[in-house]
Amino acid sequence: MTFRNDFAKAIAENIERGDKEYAHKIRCWERHARKVVLAAINAGFSVGVNDGEETTLTHSRDVGAIMKALFSTDEDYLLFFKNEKEPAFGWVFLVYGNGIDDLTSDWTTNLDPLFMDAVNEWADKYLF
Repeated sequence: MTFRNDFAKAIAENIERGDKEYAHKIRCWERHARKVVLAAINAGFSVGVNDGEETTLTHSRDVGAIMKALFSTDEDYLLFFKNEKEPAFGWVFLVYGNGIDDLTSDWTTNLDPLFMDAVNEWADKYLF
């Protein structure tokens, strides 16, 4: 079976094993990560993904490709770029395995007024 990304694969595997609670947690992580990605793109950034070992994607605005690059390891850094000539403007550290409310474990504070304040407000309202 082909899955849209590793989140969907893990959700299906956990449901098949009967662990609906963990499947729900993964579904929440996916929604939260997607919200961060969409907010960054809407704020004018391109996105990169570093899986803790290597940067697997850079300067992308393709939400599907970004989501497909996530969740291959226990953690990811989302990197945000204003343009292709400058280094990353900021980052968000995603830690899978934390509680639903701790997926965005850390981020650069320069992103707060641009989109992270809104993402965190959304997460508090819809995920927790």
